[in-house]
Amino acid sequence: LCPADKGDLLSMFLAIKDAETGEQMTDLQIHDELMTMFIAGHETSAIGLAWALIELARHPDIADRLTAELDRGVGDMAPTLEDLPKLPTLELVIKETLRLYPPAIFVTRQSLQPLSFGGKSVKKSDIITLVTMQIQRDPRWFDDPLTFRPDRFANDAERALPKGVYAPFGAGPRVCIGNGFATLEMQIVLATLMQRFKFELITAMEDIQPRFGITLAFSSPVQMRIRKRRKQ
Repeated sequence: LCPADKGDLLSMFLAIKDAETGEQMTDLQIHDELMTMFIAGHETSAIGLAWALIELARHPDIADRLTAELDRGVGDMAPTLEDLPKLPTLELVIKETLRLYPPAIFVTRQSLQPLSFGGKSVKKSDIITLVTMQIQRDPRWFDDPLTFRPDRFANDAERALPKGVYAPFGAGPRVCIGNGFATLEMQIVLATLMQRFKFELITAMEDIQPRFGITLAFSSPVQMRIRKRRKQ
C-alpha cells in the first residue's frame, strides 16, 4: 500500500515510485535523504547565520550600516526577496561570512586517473579532500584574510578571483544544488533578525572555537545578549 502524499517531505518520500519500475524507496534511502536534508539544508544555513551574528556583534559599525539600510529600504515591513536589491550590505556580509566560516568546510573528490600536483602523487580512485576554509583564508587571494571585511566583495569583486578560490558551496558539476536558495534564505533570515534585534556578544571571541566536522559548528556554547532594537 502506497501512503498518500500529504505535502510534507516524509510522506512525499514514502509515496514516490520509480516511473519505470514502480518501486518505492527503501527505508535506508529515505533515511539518507532526510539526513541529507537536515544536515545540508538546515544545519549549514543555521551555522552560517550564527557566525554572521557573531561577526556583526564584533563589528558594530557594519551592523549599524546594515540596520540603517534596513530602516531606509524596508522600514517595519517584513523583508522579502524583492527588498534584497535595496540591501547591498546584506549580501556582502553573507559572502564574507561564508568566506571565513564556510559551514561545509571541505569537499571530497575521487581521482579518475593518476596525477601529480603540488609535489604530491595521486593514484586512480584516491579520495582527495579540499579544505574550503583554508583556501578561502589564503593571503595570496585575500588581503588581510583573517579580518571580517565584507567590502572586499563590493563591486562584484568575486568575479575577478581565480576559479575555485572562493567556493563555499563547492564547484564544478557537483556544486551544491541548493547554493542559490541557501544564500537567499540566509539573507532574508539575517535581515529579519537585524531589523528587530541588536546582538551583543558575551562569550569572548578567543573562547569561540570552531568544531571541525561535517559542518563548522562550535566546540562549546556561544552566549549572546539579544535586545529589541530602538529605531532612530
